[in-house]
Amino acid sequence: MSAVRFRLWPKGAPLHTWETWINSPPFQSNFQWEFPRDNSWFVWILRQFYAGEMTGLLEGKAILYAPNLEAADFLASQIQDEIRHAKLYAAQILKYQDSQNLKIPRILEIIIAPTSGRLWYEHCFLDKALGELWVYALMLFLIQTLPDPKLKKILYSIAKDEMRHIRFGREQTKKALQQNPKDAKYLWGLYLWQKTAMKILLQSVTYLLKKKKREDLAHQTKLFYNQASQLIEQEIQTLLFQEKPLHPNGKIRSACRFAWRKLVYRRFYKLSM
Repeated sequence: MSAVRFRLWPKGAPLHTWETWINSPPFQSNFQWEFPRDNSWFVWILRQFYAGEMTGLLEGKAILYAPNLEAADFLASQIQDEIRHAKLYAAQILKYQDSQNLKIPRILEIIIAPTSGRLWYEHCFLDKALGELWVYALMLFLIQTLPDPKLKKILYSIAKDEMRHIRFGREQTKKALQQNPKDAKYLWGLYLWQKTAMKILLQSVTYLLKKKKREDLAHQTKLFYNQASQLIEQEIQTLLFQEKPLHPNGKIRSACRFAWRKLVYRRFYKLSM
């Protein structure tokens, strides 16, 4: 089955916006998880979710540079969400795999930590508007393909919380761009760097699956990535450029160079939040 094709900037209103995905998942797939055959791979995904929730506790640091009390109050509520989600994931991991080792993989800490922006609008864009959108997409795909109705209900409740986090990140990003529209190019460059990292991750995961003789899962992983990445890129373009989208084939290298220079400057020379 081939991946669904989407234009980066379709004419008129898109058929699927991220808020409608939960009621009408846009992913086309005939794949269904089969247990216990797929236990180890399903647990691996849950472990990444668990690790993401635990690193999400770093929202406590973000409170220190929240622009107002309302934003700080939202982050405090998000921390409670992350703790609740981590407990739910831990329970499911132990159900599908008898192991007490729930330590966050060191490699995941290394990958995730630098993506959290130092400045408020970087943080809201990278962690919420973009990062949690990927989590939300994968969660909806699992809901669509899992056989267990109880597990689907758990993931659905978590997905509703993720929607609240994404919505907040998008609102804060829009406010920042209203004050300084030129930062849209910088955030687009950060998105392109993140997209490159996701492609590397995809190649690593599919290679591992093929090595374990799971070509079916490798194929499905690639199909999901192709569909989700196109949808997410459309949402990011809409968020950053709205009525004046950046042409997908133009200014890509320029945006990447600009984002890299600005990011390096902020990391090593601008030490204040």
